[in-house]
Parts: sequence; C-alpha cells; structure tokens
Amino acid sequence: MSESDVDQRIGAPRRLTGAPPWFSNLASVFDPAPDLLDSLVAEYAHTAAKLSSQSGWWVAFLGWVVEKLVGDELSGSSRRNLREAGWVIYAAAYWCMLDEQKQFGIPAAITNLGMQPTPPSEDSVADMASKLTQRHAALDAGGEQLLRVLNDLLREEPCTGCIHGTAYNSGYIEVISEPPPLGDMPASLRAETGSIRVNARDFMRVDYSAPAPRWLNEWRSRYEASVRADPDAHERLISPRGGLKDLRIIWSEAIAWGHNNWDSQSTGNMSQEYFDDLRHWGGVVFNFGLEAISLASLTALVNGDVAAAIQAVRGNTLYLCAWGAFTMGSLDTTGQLPTIVSS
Repeated sequence: MSESDVDQRIGAPRRLTGAPPWFSNLASVFDPAPDLLDSLVAEYAHTAAKLSSQSGWWVAFLGWVVEKLVGDELSGSSRRNLREAGWVIYAAAYWCMLDEQKQFGIPAAITNLGMQPTPPSEDSVADMASKLTQRHAALDAGGEQLLRVLNDLLREEPCTGCIHGTAYNSGYIEVISEPPPLGDMPASLRAETGSIRVNARDFMRVDYSAPAPRWLNEWRSRYEASVRADPDAHERLISPRGGLKDLRIIWSEAIAWGHNNWDSQSTGNMSQEYFDDLRHWGGVVFNFGLEAISLASLTALVNGDVAAAIQAVRGNTLYLCAWGAFTMGSLDTTGQLPTIVSS
C-alpha cells in the first residue's frame, strides 16, 4: 500500500465516543483523560490504516499506545500525569479484550480458570486500585522508600510484578506463536517461527524477531553494566532470602504458567489477520516495555539508583492498569465498545 493510499484510508482525524467502566474506588488512582485518549487515537490513525484488517484495530491500538506511553517513561522523555496515562491504558486494555471477546468468544484461558461471564464491578477493580495506591504512594515518597517498594514489586506475583509479567507474557506469546512441541499454535493458523524466544534456563534473556526499540536496548546495556560492576550485589538481589523466592524460580514458573494457560483452544477460531496483529502488537510490542521494566528494576536495585527506580515503578504502574482491565473486558458480555468517529 502506498503512502497516498494510507493517507486516503486515514481520512478525517478520529476520536472515540464512550468511556470504560468507572467506579468510586478508581477516583483516587485515575484521572479520566478523554482529550489525551482522542489525541492518541488521532496519532494512531496512520498505523491503523496500515493494518491488514481492521478486525485487529483494538489489539493493535493497545500495543501501540502502551509502547508509546511506557516507552516515553523508560526513555526518560516524559513525565506525563500518571493517573491520566494510566486511565488511557486501562480503557484501551478493557476495550481490546472486549473486542476480542465479541469477535471470538471468551478466551478458553479465562474459562479454564473457572471464571464466568460477569459485568465489571467495584470489586473487580479493587485489587488494581489497591496496588495502584501502593505505587503512587511510593512514587510520592521517593528515595529509600521507593527502592524498598520496588524490591517488593520485583517479586510480586502474578503478572503485575516486575519480573513475573515479563516472563508470563513471553511464555504466552511463544505458546500461541509456535507449532508443537515448542508451542500449541492451531493448524488453522500460521506464523513465522521465532517471534519470541524465552526459556527457564536463561534468566532475563528474551529475543525477538522484530527490532527492539532503542530504549529497550539501552536498558539491556545498563543492566549488563550493573551486573559486571557488582556481580555479588546482583546475585544477592535475585537469590532467595528470608522466605522470598529466588527470582530465577519466579522467572521459570511464570514462563510455564504462560505456556500452560494459553493453547490452541484460545486462538483456534481466530482469523489469520487478527492473529497476526495479536502476535505482533498484543504480544511482541506489548512485551518490549515489560522487559525494559524488569531490567530497569534490577539495575535500580543493584546500583541503588533512585532515578532508575522512578522509571521502573512508573512503567510498572502503567502496565498494572492493563493487567487490571484484561479479565474485565474478557468477561463483560454485555459491554459496549466506543464508536470511532471523525472529528
């Protein structure tokens, strides 16, 4: 498709009419920001026009907006209002999974855990709201308090933790993208092997077929430099102590959990076009920031670097908003997607 064809498909600037679920316990952790959301939708239009099918509009938007907002945090180029940016990601993640559910049904990975269709409620966002409150308080406190909280977040389970989220999502991408025995991609779909490579043997080693963004490569270098400078501090950080798990165990267990939860039951009825966008935008691109946050967390704690800790916690806070909305959107069978209209 030529650039002129893309420009014609973009048409007038786009905006959304509609809002994600709202409850009283979200008021202290989110600032609804429809203007920011609309500005991002308008900016995303050029990317959306290049998608092979508009069926993947929402999953690609989520990956795109997370990479943009989290990438700005991890590159040090932005200090957005975190409550506004978090609300945008919360909305995008809820709508992404609501759209997938409407197209292909509730994912088997959700129903296999015993969850049943249910509309969102204050209870369904309570854990997210509590964890967001903890992170906002740590950022407000700064200094040693922030480093102490980051040390807890490093071992937090499940996906909201700074290590677990990266490993789990990497395992998820691998299992849906590879044929047996490495993965469980259904025979009805196809994908080039090697979208992602991750294993329990190599702690914090993730490889992608797509080029990694500059800020992720910079955090890889900073992490390696911190390990070389003080290997003993790095080993003390990841080793078990005081009843805490070895980070290598969290890493290996989370990869296995991602493999076990997601299989051909969850993707077998997807179209090839949607599956392609899911793997790239909802998988690999979504994973870039998760990996960078893991590396930033480890680097900050090995070096006692508060500035790096701020970036790690702010990035983790934004991903928490997505994790908190995914299940809600998957189970809300009466929910409505917003309308995309021309400005």
